[in-house]
Amino acid sequence: MDFAQYAGCGGLSHVLTLQCLRNKSSGDIRTATEAYEASEPVNLVNKTWVPVYDGDFVLTKTDQLLEEMGSTPGNSKFTTFHDVDLMIGATKMDGNVFLGNWLTYINESSYGPMTDFFNVTAEQFENVVIPMAAAISLREKPCLPSLEAIKIEYTDWENPGNLTYRLQNLINIGTDFGLNAPSVATARAHTNSNTSTYMYQFATASPRTFLPIPPMLLSEQSAGHADEVGFVFGFPLALLVPFGASLSSVTAEQMKVSKAVMAMWSNFAKTRNPNTPMDLQSIYSNLQWPSYDIVTESYLKITSNMGANSAGTRLAARAVEFWNDLLPSLQSLGKQ
Repeated sequence: MDFAQYAGCGGLSHVLTLQCLRNKSSGDIRTATEAYEASEPVNLVNKTWVPVYDGDFVLTKTDQLLEEMGSTPGNSKFTTFHDVDLMIGATKMDGNVFLGNWLTYINESSYGPMTDFFNVTAEQFENVVIPMAAAISLREKPCLPSLEAIKIEYTDWENPGNLTYRLQNLINIGTDFGLNAPSVATARAHTNSNTSTYMYQFATASPRTFLPIPPMLLSEQSAGHADEVGFVFGFPLALLVPFGASLSSVTAEQMKVSKAVMAMWSNFAKTRNPNTPMDLQSIYSNLQWPSYDIVTESYLKITSNMGANSAGTRLAARAVEFWNDLLPSLQSLGKQ
């Protein structure tokens, strides 16, 4: 209804509003959309045309669909999803894909000097980053309890004034709600007795980051969004030169990880199992990627020193439950 106001169709009944909007030209709709978006730039909800959930072609929202898949694995309408093998995961700092957008709103000057660009105050974190993350995740305007819950969960209360911790939490928010939580929900829904499911966390720094990461957060495991792509293809120049890198920028450890990744990815494509036919232990001793199941929820942490201890269980477990279960429940209660 807010959009209708900008289109000149406000103050009418639902029927008359619909008729009014149908009579608008494409130019009128575009102008109204631009005005609506400019009115509240922090709120990213409903800013684009989204699918209509008609129960036929687009059945329902993705999270609801995944929940139904997990509870009724034998349902024939999910056959296509369950008939394919699945490898799914994210990089350790995948949430830096949201960083540029959030910091642009904060700084209002796009990419300025890096020291200024990454200077996020506690007030900006609370008033810009948290509302934007909540709105994207919930797909609606977040209520106060939802905002407070995110603030509590992603504030280092022992060091509330520490910029480094704040920036790490900023990236963690994006990684958790945008990648980890939906990835785990997808893996849970996919797990079945007929096909294989494998989950990973990629945690090896690239020779050059695809998207910026705050300098104080860089480490040997600081892999950001799309930073695993170079490893998957063996560092071709096409993925190095555009980012100011060359083959000489690739360390021996990174090349070793790349060989393991190429083996695992190609093994999976051939046999549905990333462990065979090429023996991973010829690259890293005692390396074994366990399959994902609903009991252990195993995953592989891909680092430069992989081995027997590289397998973990329940990736980002606290964050997954927070974003998939607790936050939606708080939002529902907050709207009552």
